[in-house]
Amino acid sequence: MRYFAAGSELKTYPSIRKGALRRLLDTKRLRQAAYFRYSLARLRPPTARRNATAASGRYVMIFEGRSGSTHLTDLLGSHPDITALHEKLGAFDSRQAQADWLHQLYGDSSEPKTRVIGFKTKLRAILDPRAVAETLRERNVRVIHLDRRNVVKQVVSQIRAAQLHRERGRWNITDSDEAVAPALIHPAEFKRVLRHRMRINRQLGEFVACVAQPTLKIEYEDLLADEPAVLRRLLEFLEIEPQPLRSAYKKHTADDLRSVVLNLEELRDSLPQEPYGSMFDEGAAVPAPGLGT
Repeated sequence: MRYFAAGSELKTYPSIRKGALRRLLDTKRLRQAAYFRYSLARLRPPTARRNATAASGRYVMIFEGRSGSTHLTDLLGSHPDITALHEKLGAFDSRQAQADWLHQLYGDSSEPKTRVIGFKTKLRAILDPRAVAETLRERNVRVIHLDRRNVVKQVVSQIRAAQLHRERGRWNITDSDEAVAPALIHPAEFKRVLRHRMRINRQLGEFVACVAQPTLKIEYEDLLADEPAVLRRLLEFLEIEPQPLRSAYKKHTADDLRSVVLNLEELRDSLPQEPYGSMFDEGAAVPAPGLGT
């Protein structure tokens, strides 16, 4: 099963030969990836913790894919006092453009339309982690850190999301959509994505720790088990009065992995029993509420 699909950006520049454009894009991505690693490696927490009492009014949701971010952002956006933006940093292809957008979003030059404003982003969408961390500190931005304990289910969800994107051109489903059909997952592909996932989850935790701002960690499994309790904690963290919240998104991958992976036992046998064995069966009998991943 192929995981990464070819980019659609080749259709944007018909006057350039596809091979040359691909090499140009690959070179740019390699340079950005190299600077990302350079910046992340030199990121350190501040030597003295700043007074973060003025942090209310701004947030950033830091996450990696398949942790409920789309569903949670949709919920926050339904609150009349919250402006909840989706992934915006990936639209900018330079460090300066990202910096300018962040300063405009969190600036004091214009009257805010809502009491709270924020956005969500993957760590790998940040071109300069060290500079962004400094901006979050300067603007006293609260951090919502999304995580997922069961990395096996996170990987299955990621692979199935890629299948959904190839078939329908989107990464999540709404209440009116059907999930993609069960499929085979090649063990080598599964282990490759798992290694990548473990690495970026570790980097994400290190980044959040170095930002050193007021942080609320939300684990996907807690959101799945008791969404109202998680939302109460979240609104309290943002200092916003409780309101009924709604989301158009629903969970795509069933908790019982046997219903969506045709060769589940083959995948189980390809990994060490510890710590992964129990993750294949965890929560199989739990009904799936309306989560976006």
